[in-house]
Amino acid sequence: MNINRIPNYAVLCRVILVIFLWVCSLSTFSQDVKTIELRNYLIRPGQRDNYITAFETKLVDTLNLMKNYVFGQFRVKDAQDNFVWIRGFESMDSRKEDLKNFFSSKFWERNKSVPGKDLLNYMNVYLLKPFDIYDQENLKPFRGEWFGKPKGVVVVDFYVANDRRTQLIAFVKSKYDSIARAAGVNNISYWVSEPEPNNYPDLPVFQDKNLLVSISIFKDEKTYRSINENITRSMGTELMYEMLRIVTTKTTWVLYPTDKSFTSK
Repeated sequence: MNINRIPNYAVLCRVILVIFLWVCSLSTFSQDVKTIELRNYLIRPGQRDNYITAFETKLVDTLNLMKNYVFGQFRVKDAQDNFVWIRGFESMDSRKEDLKNFFSSKFWERNKSVPGKDLLNYMNVYLLKPFDIYDQENLKPFRGEWFGKPKGVVVVDFYVANDRRTQLIAFVKSKYDSIARAAGVNNISYWVSEPEPNNYPDLPVFQDKNLLVSISIFKDEKTYRSINENITRSMGTELMYEMLRIVTTKTTWVLYPTDKSFTSK
């Protein structure tokens, strides 16, 4: 055996590994999902970048391989200690099995110290399913590749309409959605709370029956602000008042993709 050839084998193995992980990432973002988690973590002050590095280098690839599909990692505007990531599952049934398989794996046993002391709180989580405002009777799988669209900023709007979500959905369908798209919102998806009980109670989640969520993708924050101003002008006073009568609270997350978030700008 020619020992001088051994380094070549090592290089070949690394190349094969890179190709394998690349193929896995492609399959992740072509995956159909019926359930996602919006996970907003509170990190020890000053440690968010270190946490993101550890999360992306040690956890993401294996999460994807074990069907815990990671659809993006983000820093949060005006919240320097928060880190958001999106995890998708093929269904609620698969969520239970895929989480169980991941957290009982030898990989997690070796790497469960990755979150460590820097993760202060991991319970700000929304369990959601895709929602088609124009075809509300049929739950269609959502294409994970949508999250991979080129982007500079992702905006998540949480609308809580206390006992009025039906009216809110009707308002969005008949008025707001068309106005938003005309103003330049080209990439928007809608989500509602998953109605099935949380089938992995070790990971607490929010499941508010009054909630409607929109996730929008923009080229950059300047574009988002400009489009938002266009929407406000197009709605006018009366439509704004109508919406205010329906919506109890609205919360917005402005998210910046990390450098390793899929197809980040």
